[in-house]
Amino acid sequence: MEGAVLGVVDEFYIRHGAAKVKAAQLIDEWLCTAVALCQEGCILLETLSQAGLLKDAIRVVSGVPSLVEAIGKVLTTELIMDVAMSLCDYPLRRLLRLRTQAQQSGVDFYHTILVRTPKDQKIATIMSILELERFIFLLNEKQNLIELVEGCQKEQKDYIERALETICESQRTETVKELEKCGLLAVRYFCS
Repeated sequence: MEGAVLGVVDEFYIRHGAAKVKAAQLIDEWLCTAVALCQEGCILLETLSQAGLLKDAIRVVSGVPSLVEAIGKVLTTELIMDVAMSLCDYPLRRLLRLRTQAQQSGVDFYHTILVRTPKDQKIATIMSILELERFIFLLNEKQNLIELVEGCQKEQKDYIERALETICESQRTETVKELEKCGLLAVRYFCS
C-alpha cells in the first residue's frame, strides 16, 4: 500500500490541470481505503479471536506500524494542503481528519492483535518497533505500553520506559510543529 501512495503523490506533483485533480482524488480515495481496511481488519480479528482461530497473528499485521509511519511521512501537512486546494469542494479539515483517521485505524488494528499476544511475544514485538516513533507514540496514547509489559524483566521494562520517554517528548514537539503549520496553534514570542 505504501508504494501505491508514493506513486500517486509523485504523479500529483508532476501533473497539471485535470490529471492533477485526478491524482488528488486518488490520494483521498487511498486514505479512505486505508481507514476501511484497518477497520474491517479489526472486525475480522475480533471474529477470529472469538472463534479461537487467532494464532501467531502478530505476523499478519507486521506491516501496519510502517504503514502508519509512512502515512505521516508521505502524506505531509503540506501535501494535504496542496491536495485540498486541488479539490475545491474538499475542505482542508476533512483531509487532515482523514489522514489522522487512517493512522488511528492502523494503530487500533495493531492494538487489537497486540493485546491478544502472549506476554513474551508482546515484549519482543514492542521492542522491535521502537524505531517507528510516530507509531509508538500513537500506540502509547491508545494504551500505556508500560501496562502491556508489566511483569517482564526489569531491564526490558526500563529500556522500554526510557525509549517511550524520548519518543513521547520528540513526538509532542512534532505535533506542536504540525499544529503551527495548520494555523491551529499560535505561538507568541515575547522579547524582554
